[in-house]
Amino acid sequence: MLCELANIQYPSRVLQIHREYCEAGANAIKTNTL
Repeated sequence: MLCELANIQYPSRVLQIHREYCEAGANAIKTNTL
């Protein structure tokens, strides 16, 4: 799956993935601006 399509088709899943990174202790998350 292309990341660009995931942002449009599954925005809640993308958000959940970012939350999981934070909960796991990530200091930074690199995202795209699409």
